[in-house]
Amino acid sequence: MSVIWHDIECGAYVEDLPLWRSLAAEYGDPVLDIGAGTGRVSLLLAREGYRVIALDRDPALLDALARRAEGVDVTPVVADARDFDLPERFPLIIVPMQTIQLLGGPAGRGRFLTAARRHLEPGGALAVAITEVLETYEVVDGMPAPLPDLREQDGVVYSSQPIAVRA
Repeated sequence: MSVIWHDIECGAYVEDLPLWRSLAAEYGDPVLDIGAGTGRVSLLLAREGYRVIALDRDPALLDALARRAEGVDVTPVVADARDFDLPERFPLIIVPMQTIQLLGGPAGRGRFLTAARRHLEPGGALAVAITEVLETYEVVDGMPAPLPDLREQDGVVYSSQPIAVRA
């Protein structure tokens, strides 16, 4: 059931894919995909020739990813993003689909950031997708249009904007 839900909830979202492609082209591989699920981003990058380590805590999602990964270089790893320990470092760690917001508040995010830092190569990048709550707004001349990935739930509008923050 988790595979079906994940595919329906996440599978069709494509607005962030140019960002992940661009970062992979800039930083190279291996790429560590945190919260990889059924492989929406991992498989895309692997099919473009990158070696990808796909980390998720749900083995059913990673089993689905592995079945879909025939002929491409994706290594599924079952682990919790808050305390993973892998034998290699990465030039690029990506965290699509607001995974960081599912880690149990500030303490969980802190543990994740500590683990991620241990796994970054010197000069590497950690790129995280974050959702913010938007207040009701009116369209104003000269302002950018809303992103196509807007959702409304219980009267609150959510928007997802992929960004890369570089140090």
